Amino acid sequence: MAILFKISRLDRDFSCTADGGARFFVGRRVTYEGRIGLYNVFAGSKLEKLRYKAADFETDYGFWASVIEPTATVEGGGLFLTLNTYDSARFTFGFGQFAAHVANGDFVKYLVGREIG
Repeated sequence: MAILFKISRLDRDFSCTADGGARFFVGRRVTYEGRIGLYNVFAGSKLEKLRYKAADFETDYGFWASVIEPTATVEGGGLFLTLNTYDSARFTFGFGQFAAHVANGDFVKYLVGREIG
């Protein structure tokens, strides 16, 4: 089933609605090393803070929940919803840095739950 997304912009901030639902913050237009893109983790960001905390996952994953925490902390501030569209990968999502620069790459599989094609 198709979903209609409507993107709106107010100054440097971009928001979106899905099928007429509540508006949600997507990102702010930024420049980085001469490239322009969107980023959503900054002081005063309107991003819902869905932060990774090892303690929340220890019951299911034990030791491994703590192993990933340092990486989660430095990649996108430890937020599950981190967005970056200005670097060489063109688009990365989440502290796992899921990227959309190759067909059937990790982000495509993450987004649709399978390979395309």
